[in-house]
Amino acid sequence: MTVKDQAIAVIRRLPDEVEIRDIEEEIALLHAIKEAEADIASGALVGNAEMGARVEEWVSK
Repeated sequence: MTVKDQAIAVIRRLPDEVEIRDIEEEIALLHAIKEAEADIASGALVGNAEMGARVEEWVSK
């Protein structure tokens, strides 16, 4: 699914009486999620499971 398709899907899920600001917020959230996924894939961030393992390691010291 392209980014355009994803944005359209987000908009279609919103009620008909939606405000422009609500659409902006939903698109911004979609963008933030995509950035986070890219960061995780590149190793710039770690997922919850990895962070949980790190915390366990820190606590056990």
